[in-house]
Amino acid sequence: MASKARRLSATQVSYTFSPATEPKYHVESGDTLIVETPDCFGGVIESEQDTHDVLDLERVNGAVGPIYIEGANPGDCLKVKIRSVRVTGGTGVMMTIPGFGLLRESLKIGKTKICRISKNRIVFKDGVKVPLSPMIGTIGVAPELETVSTITPGAHGGNLDTRDVKAGSSVYFPVFVKGALLGLGDCHAAMGDGEVCVTGVEVPAQVTLKVDVIHGFKLLRPIIETEDEWMTLGSAATLEEAARLATQDMLDIVKRKLGMGDEEAYMLLSAAGDLRISQVVNPYTTVRMAVSKNHLKSII
Repeated sequence: MASKARRLSATQVSYTFSPATEPKYHVESGDTLIVETPDCFGGVIESEQDTHDVLDLERVNGAVGPIYIEGANPGDCLKVKIRSVRVTGGTGVMMTIPGFGLLRESLKIGKTKICRISKNRIVFKDGVKVPLSPMIGTIGVAPELETVSTITPGAHGGNLDTRDVKAGSSVYFPVFVKGALLGLGDCHAAMGDGEVCVTGVEVPAQVTLKVDVIHGFKLLRPIIETEDEWMTLGSAATLEEAARLATQDMLDIVKRKLGMGDEEAYMLLSAAGDLRISQVVNPYTTVRMAVSKNHLKSII
């Protein structure tokens, strides 16, 4: 039997990932969801004269949800297959915010840019166009105990700002609480690795995804599956610490799936693994370790 398609409204958002938040939706494992997501500013930016001063920084990066997935229990894994990410507006917003971003000490002026989106291109300015490449900036589940802002990434996922979280990819999350309590939002029409100024091209979007509970498959942190690669994700206070987490998780997978010892698996990652920066501007940085499916066919 084909899975049901459920529509989830952009009006039902949360600004935290928390085990204490009441779910806004209940769905079944195997369901297909059509999720309308607001842009990260909640639609309050209407012109380039609207700068960071109009924002309530306690109410940005809203994630649609929480979504309770029946049958998801602590120790399980939630697989989220992203079927499509469709930008629903004709423009995208970018912004610099004083005190934020990688170059926050030297670039201190708040500025807003509204970019027209046309024919699979983002018109940054006359003569400068960026390919349209929609992705989900924030997606995650509730942590076991604490309440975490949707601005912050971690073992639960959250504000990962990883451009591989896009159509065709699957993201695997550890389940820490009953029902998982999935949330997603903060979609971008495009974002470069690093997201150095603290925004991508921020847009409202319609995301179609499928949720499946994998019982008894325990993860420590999120994993991304693309058509060609597996990626482990680490988020931490420093790039080095985030890189260590992502590398250790992939090392453990390689050992388990390929029957290697520590040293041999370590050398394979040095020869064939790629460390990539996802973002460096959130309260924690995020790094991914990627390995080709030519070497690692499955993680389960």
